[in-house]
Amino acid sequence: MLITFLKLTAVNERSMEFSLVLGMLLMWNDPRLAWNPEKYSNISHLYLALEQFWFPNFHPCESSSITYLSLDRDQVAKVFPNGDVRTILQAEITYSCSFDTALFPFDVQSCALCFALNGYDPDDFVFTAGVASEDTVATDMSEWQVKLSNTTQSFNYCSHDICMTIIFMLGFLILIGLFFSGTENLVNNAIGFGLTTMMSMMVVVGILNDSLSKIESIPCMGLFVLIQIAATSIAVIVVLLTDKLRRNLSDESRDKS
Repeated sequence: MLITFLKLTAVNERSMEFSLVLGMLLMWNDPRLAWNPEKYSNISHLYLALEQFWFPNFHPCESSSITYLSLDRDQVAKVFPNGDVRTILQAEITYSCSFDTALFPFDVQSCALCFALNGYDPDDFVFTAGVASEDTVATDMSEWQVKLSNTTQSFNYCSHDICMTIIFMLGFLILIGLFFSGTENLVNNAIGFGLTTMMSMMVVVGILNDSLSKIESIPCMGLFVLIQIAATSIAVIVVLLTDKLRRNLSDESRDKS
């Protein structure tokens, strides 16, 4: 069995599942279907309905569901004189995969697409699955990029670590601008900025809670939230202490004069 087409349709990191649509070229040999072309007007091949002969009952292992998009009464297979049979199937499959979300939302996931035959001993049948070629079409989602090979399937959320760097730089640029907002509005700006940041971080925490399952380690976005809250808190405290110190020095200078 060869994978000729793949389209990623859904990724659920909370339930650790992903869904995709696969195009599969299925090939096997059935000696009972062989014939001598010389005895039958040099017929080189036949097209027969799949329901008319034996079909390998394979299934995707480590999957929770499979829906065939093309397996019906009109599905045909091409049969050759030596008994080789070839047909193309399309199916939507939901696989389970152990996701590593430590770098969420810039994580890269590697998952295996495995297949097996139902009810047959390994010594009776040899079943292999792979990618048709290196040029096999793998369609991305809007949020994920897909890479497909004979060893693994991987998809990543963000292809460059510079994304997180930009987020951190913007956050700290805002903090630096806080100290140049003028002495008159310094305290009000600091309190307003602190409250706004806290509310924004709570939204991010809600996104993390809805998107991820419970894990032992804190994901990358969680660390960003903690660092951002800590930096904002320190900045607000520094602004308040600076304003208090400035007022005390101003009162002392008035008393001396």
